[in-house]
Amino acid sequence: MEYILFLDKEKGEVRKVKVTEFGEEAKLQSTIEKHPEVLSIPAVGAIVPLTTEYPVNTGSVDLLAFDEGGRIYLIETKLHKNYDKRRALAQLIDYASQIAMHDTFEDFKAKIYRKRGKTLEEIVKESFGENREEILTKLEISFDKEDYVLVLVMDEFDAPLKDTILFLNKHFDLSIMGVELRRYVLDAGGEVFVPTVIGVEISRKGDKPKTPKTPITKEEFEKRYSEAGLGEIAREIIRSFDAAEKKYDEVRIVPTPQYLTLRIRGDEITISMNADPKGDHSVWVNNPNLYERVGQIGRDLGLKTKIPAGKKFGKVIDFGGVDGIESIVKKLGDLIDELVKIGTMSQQ
Repeated sequence: MEYILFLDKEKGEVRKVKVTEFGEEAKLQSTIEKHPEVLSIPAVGAIVPLTTEYPVNTGSVDLLAFDEGGRIYLIETKLHKNYDKRRALAQLIDYASQIAMHDTFEDFKAKIYRKRGKTLEEIVKESFGENREEILTKLEISFDKEDYVLVLVMDEFDAPLKDTILFLNKHFDLSIMGVELRRYVLDAGGEVFVPTVIGVEISRKGDKPKTPKTPITKEEFEKRYSEAGLGEIAREIIRSFDAAEKKYDEVRIVPTPQYLTLRIRGDEITISMNADPKGDHSVWVNNPNLYERVGQIGRDLGLKTKIPAGKKFGKVIDFGGVDGIESIVKKLGDLIDELVKIGTMSQQ
């Protein structure tokens, strides 16, 4: 059994304190959220939590944070006893890719506000005061460069997982760290946390040029579809989106680098059309209370649906690839109308 030695000066004795399990993953996550300094990872100044459960298309990031240098930290917490360790690392990389491919900086700020009830500007001001403008600028630069630090925190790492982290840092343009956090509970009720950091800090991205991440235009969207012989479908999608944005105050068109999206009430409901006709086209819902109602609308229109299990954000309607969008395009206006109705109902 692993232990540390604790000197009790009052009793004049050294005692062995055995490692104590976290019990539940929530305990580990709560510890990091309240005391991010226990991670002991390289950072510029303090690491400050932004929000828990930051939503992405495939799930949610356990904890999003930043430091005084404007670096953004995606932190996942897992217990070794109930999770495939390599799958945990793959999930973290997937979440980073979802943010990079689908979120703009405005989306990033809006999601933080919905989760925290505070703006990003307010959080930075509370944490760093007079340096807030400089840090906000650095945060936006980090976001645009996809300069994320990925941190996997577990109570125990095995050797293969450590090797994987070291390999990815060495050979790929990623900044990944593992933190093995051991917990010891003292007789008096105090707790001792002993972190072991795996992986090294990678210098800021920007040493080599990157293709700018800019939202796709309607013209480019139509062009890509036209090249695949689907120009009329692209034009119909754009017409439906334009009509909905004009008709409803709570609807807006938001292009991302890979998708033309129609968002209802922020991103409570999002119709997402891939710029690649063969890609994923779907309806995402950021309110579990609406899953069933959105699913029913999809089923009524003869669409493929699936109710996400145990997720706060998930895909409910899947249009599929080319065949799917060819069949949905004539129903798109009706679909939008019905989705706006339940979006309005959710506020009543």
